[in-house]
Amino acid sequence: MKIHGNIIFLILLIVGNQLLAEEKLREWSSSSGSKIKATLVEFSDGKVTLMRENGQKIEVLLSQLSPEDQNFLTAKSKPEPTTVVPDIEGNQIGVVVDISGSVAEWLPVALREIDLRFDDAPIVYIRNAMIRGEKESKVISVEGKDVMATSPNGEGTPYWFLWHDLPRKSPQKTVDQLINIFQTRPNQFLAVGADSQLISAMFHLQKEGCDVLYLLSDFEDFIDPKAASGVGKKFARKKVKVFAQAYKDQSGFIGAIEDSILRPTGGGQLLSVESMLSRP
Repeated sequence: MKIHGNIIFLILLIVGNQLLAEEKLREWSSSSGSKIKATLVEFSDGKVTLMRENGQKIEVLLSQLSPEDQNFLTAKSKPEPTTVVPDIEGNQIGVVVDISGSVAEWLPVALREIDLRFDDAPIVYIRNAMIRGEKESKVISVEGKDVMATSPNGEGTPYWFLWHDLPRKSPQKTVDQLINIFQTRPNQFLAVGADSQLISAMFHLQKEGCDVLYLLSDFEDFIDPKAASGVGKKFARKKVKVFAQAYKDQSGFIGAIEDSILRPTGGGQLLSVESMLSRP
């Protein structure tokens, strides 16, 4: 029995529509502002496949879509339940994330889970967790349009390390994910300068109204006990609790952080990322 080609096409079209039934037609915008109406077919490895109303499929890079559409897709792909970031309670939680190359492999997962755990939490990125005196570094707002290796006039930017440092220590896929997060996530900041980035980040978040701080680092950088103790006393007086999570069970200066800052503020040390991942 022969089936006419048009009937076969109709059958395939019906099956295809059933497979896509759970995805609704919506308006998508490009980073340049152009708009189309289409249905999401697939989102994987930074590539997005859309289907127009006439059945035409188009493939674009995630970075070519508007920040709103990028956030929409990222939210759809969030892992549940979380595997790295523990529960922390507070009215306004602020997050400090060490983005040094030694810990970069866990960062895309950790940052997705931070957004899942703590709705719209401000994040300050640091490149070391050293506490040496109380001289502070500058904290700048991360604007997606400014996140590039070099400025249009060829000068370096505060984000140069995403292109020129992390690729030496992390897989390129991880680096690309981090660049995308920097370019699209709202409410994020970067500590710049060599002096006590961790202290600068903590005070910035306290000024933002955070009553609980969550520090995520390898804690392998030098901690001056006297300076750290002074920081702990200040946050205790401000009634800001501080919690810290190390990447590994044996992290060099996590003990110093716990004694001088975490306990005095009523916070504490959390299970390491290593321990969280090894749980059944």
